[in-house]
Amino acid sequence: MASMNLDDAMNTCSVYFTEEKEKSYEATATHSHWVNYTSQNGGPSENFAQHTEGNKVDAFLGGKAYFKALLDEFAKAQKTIYITGWQVNWDAQLAKDIRLVDALFNEVRTKKDLKVYIMPWNCRAPVQTYAKTTERVFAALNTFLGREAFYVRLAGDQSGIFFSHHQKCVVVDENVAFVGGVDLAYGRYDENTGQEGYSLVADAEGRKGMNRYNSCVYHTESVLELGTLVTTDTIGYDPMDELVHSPYPPKREDRPWEEEQKAEQNRKQEHEAAKRIALAVLKPQYYQRPDAEEDKYKDKDKDKDKNKNKNKNKNKDKSVNDHGYKSPYHWLNASVQPRMPWQDYQVRLCGPVVDDLIRNFVRRWNSYQLEDHDTELQTSKPYLVAPEGYPSAQCANGCQVQMLRSASLKMRNAEGIGEPKMKQDDIYRSVHQLISKAEHYIYIENQFFISAFGKPSIPDSAPLSEVAGSLSGQIAAVATKAVPGNSNAEPENEIAEWLGERISQTIYAKNTQPFHVCIVLPVHPEGKLDEASIVAQIHQTRQTLVSGSRSLLNRVRQALWVKGWLEKNNISRAKWCSEIPAKETECEKNRWYEEISYEACAKYVTLLNLRAWSEVGGVPVTEQIYVHSKLMIVDDRYVLVGSANINERSQLGDRDSELAVMIADTEGGYQDIDGSGELTPYRKFACDLRKSVWAKLLGHAAGDFPEFLAMPAKPEGWQKIRELAMKNAGIYEDAFDFIPRNYLNKVDINDQYEDNAEEDPSSLWPVFKSNKFDPKEAAKEMPFSANFWETYKEKSKNKSDKLKEIKGYITLLPIHWTEDENNLVDYHVELID
Repeated sequence: MASMNLDDAMNTCSVYFTEEKEKSYEATATHSHWVNYTSQNGGPSENFAQHTEGNKVDAFLGGKAYFKALLDEFAKAQKTIYITGWQVNWDAQLAKDIRLVDALFNEVRTKKDLKVYIMPWNCRAPVQTYAKTTERVFAALNTFLGREAFYVRLAGDQSGIFFSHHQKCVVVDENVAFVGGVDLAYGRYDENTGQEGYSLVADAEGRKGMNRYNSCVYHTESVLELGTLVTTDTIGYDPMDELVHSPYPPKREDRPWEEEQKAEQNRKQEHEAAKRIALAVLKPQYYQRPDAEEDKYKDKDKDKDKNKNKNKNKNKDKSVNDHGYKSPYHWLNASVQPRMPWQDYQVRLCGPVVDDLIRNFVRRWNSYQLEDHDTELQTSKPYLVAPEGYPSAQCANGCQVQMLRSASLKMRNAEGIGEPKMKQDDIYRSVHQLISKAEHYIYIENQFFISAFGKPSIPDSAPLSEVAGSLSGQIAAVATKAVPGNSNAEPENEIAEWLGERISQTIYAKNTQPFHVCIVLPVHPEGKLDEASIVAQIHQTRQTLVSGSRSLLNRVRQALWVKGWLEKNNISRAKWCSEIPAKETECEKNRWYEEISYEACAKYVTLLNLRAWSEVGGVPVTEQIYVHSKLMIVDDRYVLVGSANINERSQLGDRDSELAVMIADTEGGYQDIDGSGELTPYRKFACDLRKSVWAKLLGHAAGDFPEFLAMPAKPEGWQKIRELAMKNAGIYEDAFDFIPRNYLNKVDINDQYEDNAEEDPSSLWPVFKSNKFDPKEAAKEMPFSANFWETYKEKSKNKSDKLKEIKGYITLLPIHWTEDENNLVDYHVELID
């Protein structure tokens, strides 16, 4: 992949001719924060869309607020609803006692012209998203209605095996659209303000079934039989369990009579099965049973021996499917186990950008084979037509918005529009430009942060840590090595490098002004710490942020060391520009940056996690607030939000398909952003969103930080934020010995970024070495173990008083966690990066 220097985007602009004719002299130059690129000079734009004017934008700071707005739009729908998602679940909770199936069915039942088109990813094992179940449920509802109202298209691989359809967008009546990181899926129904708090109580807010799952812990309740009453308010039901015979083509006059009779009998059985499914899923107490197997419907006579094997499989761990993968979607024991809160964003758009989003959906939908459905348990997939041009009216005082995509060349060719020459990596290019333009601060929330990190701190050939070694050899992990591609490739995207370079510019500047980068990440990727894929991703993330020779923090330490050397040796500033590159290379090679403490980076970088605690059954519990966001705010001027993670899969363009919007408001003013007294311009949407986001994360502590909320680039504000995050982290570590931390033994919270040579960094499993020296024994004291929950109540008494001192939800990311450990277990890195 060609490297992009940070300065490449500083002074560029794009030229657009306003009329198509043989000679045109009228043209306008756009601001460089818009993405536009071609395969050759004078060629057509390869990015999906240009920016549009006059768009109304509203932001929602969580699934709960987003779903409320979505239900309001569903109620207004008259013609079409387009739903694009990585995961779309029929029983996903959208409001208290309202599932997705309830919301959509109630609308189409009374609106005969309303059509709903749903396009989730046709997931492959070992991933479980219940996509085929989604199609079966809505196909059955068509039978129940006696007409076609629902159409489900399972989006397959168009960028190589295991690379997914990851876009998340809903368009209603081709008039209003929602874009962001929130799927209509399990677990996303969550609070949107810090004052309401993040609930860890599994059955709060009417959460039932898999809407209250926690993928990070052992699931104590299994479902043994179809229809088993799992809790007092939840019935497990698997629509894939209904009898399905081999599909037969439509009736033909030339088919033998006996065969046609059998086909007719099968069609009747399928019709009855469809009616049974519809009646079951429309019962409000029914929710997806967690042991569903996506490929059941392909088995020609799978129920033939069902009764014979019933007792044999009675005690089978239903959390494990035939591929050996433990599905994360299970019911928790609500009496003791916490759910995992969800942190994410979605924006509502009205105006011309909606036309681009419609075109994206229609092209994606039409890009797959328009096959007829074989049974009543599948839907038809009609050809769709997108509007030409931009028929949507502009909104007064609206925002400028550009729709951006990640789309492989293969995917673009399948869409059949023009003759594309390049993959679309619009989002990656937008990130590049926003970092290059940043003057005061960059705020990032993302589910992942894996980027090029230079030379790893630990050679890949080094022995695995004892904990990682105990996980090595997992069948599901080793099997991924057989997938085509470079299974040992290191990440190539340069986002960490760009951030480091931008901070370096501040460090080297003669007349400095405050500049800060804040990154909020999950404690670790969604899943258990005994799963190979999770452990490998943690290792790559630590190398990117902390340990690699060109990690974000080491890139900052390198600049600080070089600056110190220049000043110590009295090098004139006129020569700094020529001296710096060579000295940086020498510093990296010899690891001289290790002379600079991590604490020195705190002036420029803050790395945060989110965590919450609650009492369940009178016992204090904790869980990470899962950061699933894909949000970037720069200087209170620009907002980038969508589905793209910071990793290879989302950014490079030729892997997962992604969707995002870059927003620049036309309404704004001037503010003192850093306490210097100088006024700088801001845009209202970005400024308001940043304040709302931070009020949410600070919770009840928001009132203690009025100056920080008003001046996001003021250094003293970031210092206070860090102090709060460190204090919170220290309290959590005192109360819960199993959560990630810096050191085995508690140290002064003010030293958490300092080098403590006398302290041993915490292992991947924090209980390992601190009180257990055998991984098998240590595993019993981690939440992914059944043993952990057998004794948890006794171990967790009398901790609530100290926990009540916690303010807000931010904790400082433990940068020394897993230090000096090789946790890169066997796994195809292209699948986790």
